[in-house]
Amino acid sequence: MIINKRNGRVVCTEEEFAVSSTSKALGLMFRKPRCLVFVFKKEVLIPIHMLFVFFPLDLIYLDSKWRVVELKESLKPFTFYNPRRRARYLVEARRGAIKAAGIKTGDTIEVKE
Repeated sequence: MIINKRNGRVVCTEEEFAVSSTSKALGLMFRKPRCLVFVFKKEVLIPIHMLFVFFPLDLIYLDSKWRVVELKESLKPFTFYNPRRRARYLVEARRGAIKAAGIKTGDTIEVKE
């Protein structure tokens, strides 16, 4: 479960982690909507493509302390996004998750099992 620590609202109830190069490259291509957390060894720019992802997503970029550094709402299928900030984690969530959880830049996100 992923939670916005500032207000206790749930971002998603079940998440999957993309740690390997292959899982990061494939992301949610040809899959059903779910919450996917990309994990990197250090803070880097994490550009995203939505090729063969058939539903819009919200993107939540997090630094090494799980603080929100950048947000992108409703990224459409077959588009690209180049972030302005470096991040160590990227949460791909269903469209509307940012608004529903009241997420703002600077918030801290918590992953609970």
